Amino acid sequence: MALGVIALIIGAPWFARHGYPVTAAVIYQAFSPLCHQIPSRSFHFDGVPLAVCARCTGVYFGLIPGLMVYPLWRRVDSERMPHRAWLTAGIAPMAIDCVAGVVGMFSSPIAFRTATGILAGMAIASFILPGLVSIALTPSEDRRSRKSTAEASNTVVSG
Repeated sequence: MALGVIALIIGAPWFARHGYPVTAAVIYQAFSPLCHQIPSRSFHFDGVPLAVCARCTGVYFGLIPGLMVYPLWRRVDSERMPHRAWLTAGIAPMAIDCVAGVVGMFSSPIAFRTATGILAGMAIASFILPGLVSIALTPSEDRRSRKSTAEASNTVVSG
């Protein structure tokens, strides 16, 4: 999935330059709720900005090494999530960089934005994988049953 998203990110400018403007526009539009897509803060392919900024590109590209190193420190078939501190440590540099830029403390270079995105993507991968394992290992009947039980427990009986 991560490789497919990366292909779309890189594919958008390729489609734009090779006579498929509608396809490119659809891809850019699909990523627009997730990223500001400011061209000066984006990598370019064939003279056209990628579908997301450098920081978001880093996040998506960071998923790949994150998924690759995951089995070196945790069992792949485990449904147990890592401690939240891992996610905080991975996302904190990106969040600090982002907030510092928004409040005008400094504007980091594109390489730093990308690096903090990669770190965040690697951390995010360690939380995505156990969730996907949980979905894969849980029969669909059990998921429906848990959902029904959860919905029933949230129902308020009025008198």
